[in-house]
This record gives sequence, C-alpha cells and structure tokens, in this order.
Amino acid sequence: MRRKAVVVVPPSQFDGSHPPPEDLSYFDLFGLKPTLLPNLEELRAKFYELSKQFHPDTSKKIYTTAWARLVNQAYQTLKDRERVALYVLGGELKGNKIPTELAELYFDLQDAEGKEALKDFKEVVARQLQESEVTWEGINQLWIENGDKSLIEKQLTLERYLKSMLADIEKKL
Repeated sequence: MRRKAVVVVPPSQFDGSHPPPEDLSYFDLFGLKPTLLPNLEELRAKFYELSKQFHPDTSKKIYTTAWARLVNQAYQTLKDRERVALYVLGGELKGNKIPTELAELYFDLQDAEGKEALKDFKEVVARQLQESEVTWEGINQLWIENGDKSLIEKQLTLERYLKSMLADIEKKL
C-alpha cells in the first residue's frame, strides 16, 4: 500500500494570526519531506528562521506564542532520531520486550564476571549500535517508499536495549 503524497506547506504561510492547525505535521511546519533521518543543518536553519518569525519580540500577532511553542516542540522532536521514530509511530512503542536477537547476549551479560569479559561485551554491543546506523537508512527508505512502519518499532526497541546494555556495562566497569 502506497502512502498518500504529502503536500508540504511552506512556513512562510504561517504568520501567527491564526492558531496552528491541529493536523499540521512537524515535517510540514519545517517545510521538510517526512523522513526518519532529517538533515540536521537544514533543520537547525529552519528552526532559527521560524524561531525568529514567531519570537514575541518580533511578532505581536495573537497566536505567536502558540506557534513558538509548536516550533520548539517540533524541533526537539525532529533533531532526535528516537523521538522522530516515536512521532512517526504515533507516540509510543506497542511492545517493549527484549528483541530475540539480543536475548542471549543480554542474559550472558548478566552472568559476565571480570573486566575483560565486560570489555568484550562492550565491544560487541558498541559494534551492534554502530551497525544500527546503516539499518536506520534502510528502514527510512522503506517507510518513505511504501509507508511501512513495522520495522521502525523493532529497530527503536533494539537500539534502546543496546544503549541500556552499554550503560549496564559502564556501571560494572
């Protein structure tokens, strides 16, 4: 099933004289095409442009504060991959169980003793986190092409567990 074409509304049409539309997506607000991996430089530039446009000192229109809040909230979401993924998923992960591909590693970590074993685990987990960067690009492409969100949740859960495992290892070291 293909996604409907997204009509990107340029931010210049938002002037603060009306409240932000409830169905306005963060991507539309910033004039971006939907993606899990927005260009951070472009995002930052648009954020500064919109922040200036809706700053209470530069605009005296009645809904300026509402727009400024929305711009800030959208920027905080879009600059963070995990938040973007949750935003695309509708705000929450449905299942938060440990991914099967990590289960054995996770339980081996619980039994690991000694700094050398922990350092080995840290290397393995760090390598898997690094590999997840490549996976995000593929997932983003699938989502853009056909609206498939199923892998977003799986990858987000996997990445959360990897980060949690790294934090556990750091505590033990």
